[in-house]
Amino acid sequence: MIMRWMFFLLAGLMLLSGPCVARSRGKKFVTAFLLNIWESQPSAQFELLITGYHPATTVTVTTKSPSFEKTISVSTGQTVSVKLPSTLEMLQTGIYNKTVVIEANRDISVSALNYKDYSIGTTVVYPVEQLGTVYYVVTPSGDLPNTFKEFAVVSYQTPTRVDIHLTGAVAYQGHIYPKGSTLVANLQAFQAIQIQSSDDLSGTRVDSKEPVAVFTGHSCAQKNTACDHVVEQLLPVSSWGTTFIVPPLSFQTKTDIVYIVASQNTLMKYHSTLTEGSHNMVAGQVIQMEMQSLQPFYISASAGLQVVLFFTGATTGNTSYEQLIPLPADAPKESRLYDPFLVNIPDLTNYCRLFHVNGMRQNDNYAVLIANTSESSQVKLAKRAIEKIHWRPIPGTEYSWAEYLIETGTNALSAEHPTSPFGLIILGGLYRSGYGSVALCSCKSVPESSAKNPKGSALTSSVPKIKEPLLYPYGKDHGDTRNPKSDDGVSPEISTAVPFPFYGKTYNSIYVDNNGLISFSATVPEFAGTPDTLPLNGGPPIVAPFWGDVYNPIRGDVFWRQTQDPKLLQRCTEEINQYYPEMSFTATWAFVATWDRVAYFGSKSKKVNTFQAVLTTNEELSFITLNYADIQWTTGTSSGGDAKTGLGGIPAQAGFDNGDKTNYYIMPGSRTSDILNITKISNVNYPGRWVFQVDEYVTDHTMDCFF
Repeated sequence: MIMRWMFFLLAGLMLLSGPCVARSRGKKFVTAFLLNIWESQPSAQFELLITGYHPATTVTVTTKSPSFEKTISVSTGQTVSVKLPSTLEMLQTGIYNKTVVIEANRDISVSALNYKDYSIGTTVVYPVEQLGTVYYVVTPSGDLPNTFKEFAVVSYQTPTRVDIHLTGAVAYQGHIYPKGSTLVANLQAFQAIQIQSSDDLSGTRVDSKEPVAVFTGHSCAQKNTACDHVVEQLLPVSSWGTTFIVPPLSFQTKTDIVYIVASQNTLMKYHSTLTEGSHNMVAGQVIQMEMQSLQPFYISASAGLQVVLFFTGATTGNTSYEQLIPLPADAPKESRLYDPFLVNIPDLTNYCRLFHVNGMRQNDNYAVLIANTSESSQVKLAKRAIEKIHWRPIPGTEYSWAEYLIETGTNALSAEHPTSPFGLIILGGLYRSGYGSVALCSCKSVPESSAKNPKGSALTSSVPKIKEPLLYPYGKDHGDTRNPKSDDGVSPEISTAVPFPFYGKTYNSIYVDNNGLISFSATVPEFAGTPDTLPLNGGPPIVAPFWGDVYNPIRGDVFWRQTQDPKLLQRCTEEINQYYPEMSFTATWAFVATWDRVAYFGSKSKKVNTFQAVLTTNEELSFITLNYADIQWTTGTSSGGDAKTGLGGIPAQAGFDNGDKTNYYIMPGSRTSDILNITKISNVNYPGRWVFQVDEYVTDHTMDCFF
């Protein structure tokens, strides 16, 4: 039989100003493999899919029983498969030494795949920083003989007592624990206990003295089609959210089940196209709601919720399950049979601007997207606008959802939006097989944004204690060179004392353009006062602190200098290590370019802008800090702006472009009136300051995204 497996990776979430946030990137992980269908089911395969976010990352995977150790190397954006021993499966209720431990020297993300013939389960594996002490279990339906509702509790490096408050009967160590009783397990470091039952265990509470991981599911869940193993790592109560959108699946003609669990007493509200209402929920209560075909749910509450979608299976092509079940794997193209899967729906604060999906090898793979309606057209797959996609509004919100069939045989693709977080679920299947998983953001975190509230909210930041002022010292008194006072003026070629790494290449010369640009190795075209949309259609690589129609003959100066002054390099070193504490960086060179109180072309006002770009490197790692001290105008008259206000027309743009028509980064508010507010927001919690690592990719500190 041709093995039906996919190579999918959906990587790393997020840092917001609140506790209910899940991150999937980290350096240490633990997982375990629940029973998949029956022990006798052939072709068992257990696999980890590990994605890197830095060059030359070393990852070690170990298990105690059976004894197994493997070390791999993974690079930026690369996904590596690690096949595990086939005896790792936990077969019945009991305590096991089968925990899989994953450790890396730099950030990675991990997904796990549990495969047998006609039964496949996948789950995100969260880093140990995401583990907690209180969980509530959800187990979907399925009553075939010798199949079980099941979950597992996995300890980390500290022994722990686990109290399991059961909502169904469980047989353990020769004793029957009835519904309502408490099963106590004492786990040693890196042990796992698997609990199985014929009863529904949804609502079972897991209390642990020390942080643990919890995986839940069914050995073979079944409702509308054949049964299929389903599994999902749960988030602890401390990471639950309050606002969710559950997208439907276009090929489901029957109903799916949405499980909603309350962390404490709360009023839960729901809204779909057909109905809306509310429930007063008590702590630990589980509500099941049927999702009708093409009817998304918007769910909100004042306290934390856990929302899990159980896809109940479906057939396509106007054929029934009974008609399709006898067919072999080469069923007619117009007919499909997708088996069940389980997906932990992310809270809106866990949406992201960039996802990677690497090497899916299924016949049918779907991307289900949720985006702000006004910005949905800017979502791209594989760096291209999505063609022939139908966005449908989600009642009660400013969001829309869409489903996109990914081309068969795709090895890798990205999904991204230049400025706004969005949601992504990847799912698919083949004949009598199905999988689904929330996509993992390829970013380390996400700034607070309109994703926090489906009605929209502003990006905000708090100010940390910073010893130094926003701007680095500049001007003639500090040895700066001043650019000519001319329209669209540019500096002479500046040979750098050391090579500067940018987007995977090194450069030995730069130019400073009056119009708020720095370019590498060549100047930008003349008359570049009106900013083009990124990515550019060729040209040199650029840094655009504030690409607009600057006119310094009226007012203002453009200063620049390269320096190896120990005092300034010490400041660069301290600030970069503050923003990137996982790195050990010592600056050996810096370049400071400052646009000081510059006017706009055609100005009939006294409005001026002051902003700065600071480039620094140790010849291996490189960073750029953008400082915005005062922004009063956005547009010159040649770009359609108003001469008296400096507003309107085509506003300034901020960002980075590699010149290859593919790799670029757009700052929030670019080419919109919102760029005027760049002084009030930040990606390092210091309004007006933005810091990026730029040597391999341009990575936003809060997002740590790869553009």
